Amino acid sequence: MAATTLAAAVNYSNKEAPSMNKPIKPSADDIFRICRKKYPEGVARVASVVLYWAQFASHHFHGKLGFYKTDADLGDAIGRHGKTAGANLLKVCTPFGQNNATALFEVRYGPKAGQDSGRCRWLFLTLQGEQIIKAALEDRLAREDAKRGRRARRGGLHEPDSVASDDAPTRQSASVVFGNRRPQISPTLSTEHFSITPSVNLSGRRREISVEDRQEEDKAEALKRIPGLWEIACERCGREDLVWRSSHVKQFADQFLEIALSRNVRRMSDEELLDRLTLLCGNLQRVDREMSEAFSSHNKSGLTAQSFSKYGDKLLVLAGDKLEWEKKEKERAARQKLEFEKFLASSKT
Repeated sequence: MAATTLAAAVNYSNKEAPSMNKPIKPSADDIFRICRKKYPEGVARVASVVLYWAQFASHHFHGKLGFYKTDADLGDAIGRHGKTAGANLLKVCTPFGQNNATALFEVRYGPKAGQDSGRCRWLFLTLQGEQIIKAALEDRLAREDAKRGRRARRGGLHEPDSVASDDAPTRQSASVVFGNRRPQISPTLSTEHFSITPSVNLSGRRREISVEDRQEEDKAEALKRIPGLWEIACERCGREDLVWRSSHVKQFADQFLEIALSRNVRRMSDEELLDRLTLLCGNLQRVDREMSEAFSSHNKSGLTAQSFSKYGDKLLVLAGDKLEWEKKEKERAARQKLEFEKFLASSKT
């Protein structure tokens, strides 16, 4: 099922098949094998497809090579809801210009290529993303050579030059001597594109992790969740000046961790949490009427890390209530408009 879905994603995004003179590129399936060792299934599935797309980036945004994809594109590619796919993508992204060694992509928002206006999500491959693609290529080539060796040992038959996929350039893996005697096969391993040393797990983690270490890792991930999404919210609103400094987040780390691990926040999807943080970043006055005058005065230029560490739970609840109220108001206005249009149509008849 996974292989079928990822294969469909490849066909969905890239219409041009690589030709024989192009370098070998790992498929989305190849990349998924590496990503699955590092990320949960949903994140790995999105990351593998987007990393595959990144190999064919052809546009430049502010002088940097990148590409743009919408949540709808991601959803269609992997067969999931667009918002779910987009939220999973954000887990491996970092705002443009931010130094995040674990992110696969940098994100920036702007018009599509060739347009002067509009807003779409541009993705730029990071060093970590390049390393995963490289590891996927090494793993694929190693599996191809191992497969050739197994077939050769079983029957000593001539092996076709390419056995992995139709889009890979051929490589000579064995020379066969024909004659009256039993064929002798002399494997010749090509190391042009990969190292003969075993691939290294990019996560740098041991396969067996103790419960205590796993708990510490979960806490570290939880602590990074809200500040990371806050950075994206600030970029969405054009308020990069409001991004919290890492030193401030560390100063209030215990409070941030308590908020991140609260039941209310843990059950929120990244997309839902990002929507609430975007509201708090873009227009804090929409909710600060429920707060004290001292709070409003302290945050008149924007929400600070210190204030969020104290009132984060309450602010997120207020933001959620505000978004829900605005949604219902829009739905009510839409119904009224529809009823009025029906009334006009009936009066004319």
